[in-house]
Amino acid sequence: MKIHPFAEKFPPIEGAEWDSFKASVKETKGNEQPIEYRLVKGKKELLDGRNRLRACEELKIKPKMRHVAIKDDKVKQFIIRRNINRRHLTAELRQELVADLRADGQSERQIAETLGVSNATIHRDLEACATNVAPEAVTGQD
Repeated sequence: MKIHPFAEKFPPIEGAEWDSFKASVKETKGNEQPIEYRLVKGKKELLDGRNRLRACEELKIKPKMRHVAIKDDKVKQFIIRRNINRRHLTAELRQELVADLRADGQSERQIAETLGVSNATIHRDLEACATNVAPEAVTGQD
């Protein structure tokens, strides 16, 4: 199954954390939270659950899957919402996400709301980004 490129920005679980995660999937005889995908030209595109899918594949357990209907312009926000509370964002990853959302035309305020951080943090992240290119248009107010 193809993984959405934006989902790839969140690094996979590794090391002892991976071993613990995989053991949890084994203990529950599968993934409790379904792996979410959308259909793109009739093919599954994974949006959330890459680690769950990998664990199920390694354990030879059929994963629970759920189809979600997400439009292209909402995919990034969907992926962020699914990952933001599960993972600790490094400053570098947060800056990368901020730059991507800004390039999509989101306002600093919208990005701050999506990531659950202050407007000042988003402003600093944009200043720190080497790819700080202003979008042609911004939706919402900064």
